[in-house]
Amino acid sequence: MEKTEVFKILMLIESSYPLCRFRNETVEQWFRQCNALIYEDVLQHVCGHIRSRPYPPSFRDAAGFTAEGKSADWMEEYILPKEI
Repeated sequence: MEKTEVFKILMLIESSYPLCRFRNETVEQWFRQCNALIYEDVLQHVCGHIRSRPYPPSFRDAAGFTAEGKSADWMEEYILPKEI
């Protein structure tokens, strides 16, 4: 992700959670950690989090990591399609 994309994600989080404000250190940390991530994937995870939880997402939530630290995307291969 580019810095402008990270900034868009952080602005979306702040606009969705009025009490959430990111400090400069937090923004810099997100910039460093988001280099290897894909914007569309992070946006999808953040939007899903916003729809389902009353608290702002952490970086781990936004990146789509599970508690074990691995991406849950591999599970989609094993989920049966609804149109059978």
